[in-house]
Amino acid sequence: VLLPGGTANMNAGDIGVRGSLWRATNRFCQWCDSGRDTTGKLHRRPLLRVAIDPAGPPHYGMFLGGGAIIQGTEYAHEQVHARGLRDDFSLALITLRTVWGVLRDDPDFNRHVAISLSLDGGEPTPRDTLILAVSTLQRLAFGMRPFWGRGPGAIRLTVMEQGCTRFARTFFSIARGRPNRNAVPASGYFSHNVDRLRLQLQGKLNLDGEILEVDGEVAITASRELEFITL
Repeated sequence: VLLPGGTANMNAGDIGVRGSLWRATNRFCQWCDSGRDTTGKLHRRPLLRVAIDPAGPPHYGMFLGGGAIIQGTEYAHEQVHARGLRDDFSLALITLRTVWGVLRDDPDFNRHVAISLSLDGGEPTPRDTLILAVSTLQRLAFGMRPFWGRGPGAIRLTVMEQGCTRFARTFFSIARGRPNRNAVPASGYFSHNVDRLRLQLQGKLNLDGEILEVDGEVAITASRELEFITL
């Protein structure tokens, strides 16, 4: 069971859990007391398994971001969540502020990172990354669907490179799940579905709101599918 007890509640929203933590918990308690029928209530999603230290335990989550997403996260903690704003409204505000910062070349938001990507065991490809998004979710906050890549893989990957052209118009077309004609690798936009992903970078990644410090290789795979109840 996923309950909306965080600041963004993106995972719970994708599964279909709506409303406040109190209301979701109340529905869960009612379900527990009424026979626990799961007909039409089960949704399946794998998790991201993120290994940073081969000698340590892996991290698990459903969304991993890098580049400007880190600056957006820092802005969220300092300026948005500290004021008590939560859920889709806060994430929409953070997204708009981040896009505005990138457009203005604001150093607080436009801090790209060099990342080497290896997809499904392929040769590493260096990318000067403005935005990195990796997920097993079908939709992100406030209905964003920024993954348009093809392939059978359970892990969805989107990269927007530093210097990508027509950024604002293309970004919002991608966010709506309807990438325009400019959303192509030649213009700095790349999306693909994979089963295995390796990153090489020095910097930070955001895994479901947890900031991970990285200096080296990150191995990402998908777990088996887990069943979640929508209440």
